[in-house]
Amino acid sequence: MEQEKTLFEKGLDRRRFIKGASLGAAGLIVSACTPSTQATSTTAAGATTTSAAGATTTTAAQRVQELIMAIPGEPPTLFQNLEYQPQGYSVYDGVLEYLVKSDVNNPELGPQPQLATEWTSVSDTQWEFTLRQGVKFHNGEDWNAEAAKANLDLLLTIEPPSPVMFRIQPYDSCEVKDEYTLVVNTKEPWAMAPVGLSEVQFGAPAYLQDVGTQEFAQAPIGTGAFSLSEWDKGTQIVMERNGDYWGDQATLDRVIFRGIPDAATRFAALQAGEVHLIEDLEPADIGSMQSQGLVVADSPVAQSIIMSPYIIDAVADGHPTADPRVRLAMNHAIDRQTIIDTVLGGYGQLMRGQVSGSDSFGWNPNLSDYEYNPQLARDLLAEAGFPNGVDLGDLFMGAPGEFFQQSDFAEAVIAQLAEVGILFQQNEIEYSTFLRMALQDYSLKYWHIGGWQYYPVMDSAFALMWYDTDAFLRGGLGDPSYDEVWRASNREFDIEARQAQLQEAHRIIHDTPGPVILWQHHKFYGHHPDVKGFVPTPDERVHWQGVTV
Repeated sequence: MEQEKTLFEKGLDRRRFIKGASLGAAGLIVSACTPSTQATSTTAAGATTTSAAGATTTTAAQRVQELIMAIPGEPPTLFQNLEYQPQGYSVYDGVLEYLVKSDVNNPELGPQPQLATEWTSVSDTQWEFTLRQGVKFHNGEDWNAEAAKANLDLLLTIEPPSPVMFRIQPYDSCEVKDEYTLVVNTKEPWAMAPVGLSEVQFGAPAYLQDVGTQEFAQAPIGTGAFSLSEWDKGTQIVMERNGDYWGDQATLDRVIFRGIPDAATRFAALQAGEVHLIEDLEPADIGSMQSQGLVVADSPVAQSIIMSPYIIDAVADGHPTADPRVRLAMNHAIDRQTIIDTVLGGYGQLMRGQVSGSDSFGWNPNLSDYEYNPQLARDLLAEAGFPNGVDLGDLFMGAPGEFFQQSDFAEAVIAQLAEVGILFQQNEIEYSTFLRMALQDYSLKYWHIGGWQYYPVMDSAFALMWYDTDAFLRGGLGDPSYDEVWRASNREFDIEARQAQLQEAHRIIHDTPGPVILWQHHKFYGHHPDVKGFVPTPDERVHWQGVTV
């Protein structure tokens, strides 16, 4: 109880964390509409009525729009500045906000205002952000330049380093110019500053500083359209509409997240009416979904699926992975299209050997997919000194998998590599542990299946940055020509010049190569037909504005 006291006395309204089951007083509606066939609701007088699922039987003043969503697993934390947790994206993006964000429906427009309304480069190494006025955190703290600075200063103290740091490596410091003007100083010219800073979340500063990032991540307080009202570990996460939100009010009053790792169990929960919406629907269930009158929604994801080595470590350790001919052999040994057609049901987009897709800024239309050529792969291995093949050890993956059919497609990839003499052992680890090993400990020696996200701004720089020799991860090419091109693109303010530099960076990675590039990820959702206004987007977040039940 002492930890709970600490969290709630530092600015949280304790009542917001009481379990929903305790909201039984007359006149308080826990759920006016459930996803089951029969929905019950309680009126102010205490009477209960029953109707078909999705029907509204209470007065407009008392109706609670509640949606229950099944996600592939419960995230261990809810703060992106501490660690990336895809299972938590749709939770903490409802609670916490950013200086700028992309319009997910029009990503080509680049960063758009959120907690900042304007930004401009005032010199080669300095940006000014004009902040939105009249915004308050859920606990009543004010949003202003002091609050922004407190968050950015604390970000630099997180150990091991925050995964957000790889997006903002040129960031140096910030200053308060006046109450609503934040000055950002950079170590070098940084044309990508608004794009990079679009990954940093901002929490209630006094509360965050009092409890620290670890405790904050268990009970975050932000400025978003929803506030976190309950986290019953192992059972559910509940967020409720923020009635004082500065922007357009959410159309849902409450969203409940339930972690269900097994895809078949998630699907069964939807069929049984226990949830309204499920994430990561299996393609094999699409036909059954549609025959039952349930709705399938899908979207390509701005994320490349790759097999990634720590190249810098491999060079230092003398591992076979260090030889680019071994990595090129791997790319030629995999029949990607056959795996997409037979294992993934046709869902997956080839990427012409690039680390971001054709929907990204900086993609190079002049490159081609690697030819499936097992004999060429064997010849390259022999040139690298492995005429009898090579054992590369473990191929690590997070479990539950981030990508649909991950275990199955990994098995197919490993089998095709074995045909040319490249051996791997499939090794699945709990997902949050996998992320920590990949992004902080660098202990996935040497290969793992992961993804380079280039959302939210659909810019290939978000994937290309990993291959700089001094990158946050040790996946860099160790190629001075690549470093020169990539670093120049980061400093280039002319859009056309920067696009050409990013395309050249793609060419170098393609020809060297760096990783084994598989395909662009695809994501599926299933939902009850009473869910209206839900549109999947390439950033893997559910955007709740306009969604109703």
